[in-house]
Amino acid sequence: MRNLSLLLSTILVNLRNLPERPTNAIVMILSIAGVVTIFSGALAMSAGLNGAMRDSGREDRAVVLRSGSIAELSSAITRDQLKQLEGIAGIRTDGKGAPLLAGEAVASLTLVEKGTGAEINGTLRGVGPQFFAVRPEIRIVDGRANEPGKNEVIVGQEALRQFEGLELGGKLNAYRTQWDIVGVYTARKSFRESELVTDAEVIMNLSGRPAYQSATAVLRSAAAFESFRRVIMSNPGFSMDVFRESEFLSRESDSLNRLLKFMAYVMGGIMALGATFVALNATYSNINDRRRDVATLRAIGFAPMIVMAAIVIEGLLLSLVGGTAGAFLAWMLFDAKSISTTVGADVHQLAFNITVTFPVAAFGLLAALAIGAVGAIPPAVLTLSRPVADDLRATN
Repeated sequence: MRNLSLLLSTILVNLRNLPERPTNAIVMILSIAGVVTIFSGALAMSAGLNGAMRDSGREDRAVVLRSGSIAELSSAITRDQLKQLEGIAGIRTDGKGAPLLAGEAVASLTLVEKGTGAEINGTLRGVGPQFFAVRPEIRIVDGRANEPGKNEVIVGQEALRQFEGLELGGKLNAYRTQWDIVGVYTARKSFRESELVTDAEVIMNLSGRPAYQSATAVLRSAAAFESFRRVIMSNPGFSMDVFRESEFLSRESDSLNRLLKFMAYVMGGIMALGATFVALNATYSNINDRRRDVATLRAIGFAPMIVMAAIVIEGLLLSLVGGTAGAFLAWMLFDAKSISTTVGADVHQLAFNITVTFPVAAFGLLAALAIGAVGAIPPAVLTLSRPVADDLRATN
């Protein structure tokens, strides 16, 4: 108990003396804050991407592609194959007994980004009558749904926000024809809000590809997936790959996620190394400025471990201040901000919101504390290795 009291009193003395030597402390705090801001920002992008994909995927939905296809655009499922899929046991049915299975024809189109004027690859998704039943999270918020057989599109809210010329009631030119924009839809802030939706038959006719690129089935339960997959994989006439929707979406975003984690851990690590040297220098300078004070504590009987612990805790507290400032700055700069990028082997556009979650902030604070500890321990050990008499004669 006495040692704890001595430790606390030593820490308080050190903290009270900080205003007399503010420069090193401020430099240390700012360097750590910068590291945590960048580190947390990159992790927040990854968290936002994962959230957009997670909100889009369900464990009881299965996505079917042609065998070996690395992207929807390279896949092809014929009308006859879609009919055969409808007969597989395990698919949920609607109130009329129709299987909840939707074939989707996917085509790319060029859109112009607002503000920059840059041409971006967009996605035009052709769907059938079961589309809204298969994806109940998608609902019209303005206008109406497109009608089958007509050159009509509905636009995701994120696509409307991001691209020019997609306003309700407007016209869109693509595939040598003009489309009427008749509705705007929401998809619970998932990546599907970056797309445009029309009738699948229209897309297949205009694109010259009389096949669907994927099929999505709603299963009776998540547990029915393995049997559904086994039936398809065991039939050589299908020649198809089957994924849980969550697995398929994770595959789509995998390369971008790796890039974001590279930015967070590699670039953040390089910056952290620099901040660690700053912390080392700041701590050593602080100790050197009060060599006589530290030596006096040792001379009057303070245990070396108490003196060392006080120095390390001081460094940890400064790093905690820097880490907290960095996490707050990351939240101010990045949280809820929308970012648009390309994902998948077919390079389609995806917009999602950056999310500074509690785990992201916690990782940032842990990184700050690690920098503080590595920056404080070596100078503290070095100080205690010097003779007390030499430090007592030192001039601060």
